[in-house]
Amino acid sequence: MQLDISANLASFKKTSSFQSGVLSFMANLQTSAEELEDLKKMFIRLDSSKDGYLNADELRSGFSEIVGTFQAENLDFDTMIEAMDTDGDGRIDYTEFITAAFNR
Repeated sequence: MQLDISANLASFKKTSSFQSGVLSFMANLQTSAEELEDLKKMFIRLDSSKDGYLNADELRSGFSEIVGTFQAENLDFDTMIEAMDTDGDGRIDYTEFITAAFNR
């Protein structure tokens, strides 16, 4: 199943911690188990360092493989990371990824 995550990740706006928590909760409720499993597999695939976090280089490299280099070149991965990074630590954990990737 191919999810349109790149568009969701690119358009995700930085929200308050409360809003992020609510979105995360909603994502878990409204997303089917199959979709969550697909997102989990994608996160693991993108996490080339296997440290449980994504950075701009991992997103760039992973999305080049998934959507093709040409389409990935048009995405601003630094801005994407900044928008998804709700706790401000400069990297994306699984919960932040799921919240941002959730197709609202």
